[in-house]
Amino acid sequence: MFFRRRLAPCASRRPRTRQAIRRSRLFSAEPLEPRLALAVVQASFTADNHYALYYGDADGSQLTFVGRNEPGPSGNPGTWNWSKPESFAFDAPAGSHLFLVAWDTDLWQMVAGEFAVEGEEPVATSATTWQCVFTQDNNPGEPGSLPGISALSTQSESAAWQPPLAAAPQGTEPWGAIPGLSPAATFIWPDTLDQASSSDSGYVIFRTTQPAVPFPTASATITADNHYALYTGAADGQNLSFIGRNEAGHAGDPGNWNWSLPETWGFAPDVGDHLYVVAWDDGGPQSWIGQVALPDGSTLVSNAQDWEYVLGDGSNPGPDGQAPSTDMLRTRIGAAVWAEIGAAAGNG
Repeated sequence: MFFRRRLAPCASRRPRTRQAIRRSRLFSAEPLEPRLALAVVQASFTADNHYALYYGDADGSQLTFVGRNEPGPSGNPGTWNWSKPESFAFDAPAGSHLFLVAWDTDLWQMVAGEFAVEGEEPVATSATTWQCVFTQDNNPGEPGSLPGISALSTQSESAAWQPPLAAAPQGTEPWGAIPGLSPAATFIWPDTLDQASSSDSGYVIFRTTQPAVPFPTASATITADNHYALYTGAADGQNLSFIGRNEAGHAGDPGNWNWSLPETWGFAPDVGDHLYVVAWDDGGPQSWIGQVALPDGSTLVSNAQDWEYVLGDGSNPGPDGQAPSTDMLRTRIGAAVWAEIGAAAGNG
């Protein structure tokens, strides 16, 4: 069976039938709107010669402009537009990546900077923390207008992101050490920091390799008589991710039996994700029980009110069988007609 929004095996459950259990909404009864989970980002960047800062989803959707450096060659403050970084403070939703659109107008080229989110370690520019793609669009020049949001979103969605090939530490000439940036803020560019770059005719889009604002974490503590596997994914079964399962076989590790002690799993759900538990029995009494600490601080427990179920495909992995594949579950969940749970009992 599969379950959604409730708990426990159904009274009409078929013997040795796979079950899957899912809560209807991981964050709440309705999906959490992705623009509501905000965090404050503190960022400082500079570029030789120009850049603009944005945040948005990894594919370039929801792209939002934050700010840019000086439009001309002179700094304000600083001698040159790259001499001192600009600092920005802004709210960005969970899962957001940072984007830099940068272009050169003469001689050498680079971007450098860092950002921090409250409760997280600062992230500096480097060949591992940022990716880039060179665009064929015209170089905006000085005091060039920024590319349109729509164009940047389209280019980001189809981009073949690559790590920057050129990287050099603070102190590298001709820039030296940029005041206001940490020594960790590496000078980076797609091909070369030297004067002749293939990007001179266009502009470069940089994107953080990982989300700048991480998704809130959740944890699930679960056991089953006899077996279960835990997944997250969308309501229709798309984007399923396997989290973990309990012991194969009958013995616990630790514990006398595979159901004697629960396992605890930590995971970072996407906004609007659902939680799925796939459970199967080896004979005798059967159940699963558990609780989930949600990112908003609330706790979801196994019960007959918050979960519902649907039967699986009729096969049973058995005591030593592998957890069902995400492809199989995606198909079954997509066609599921969810039912209320008919059997539930308290712990003890």
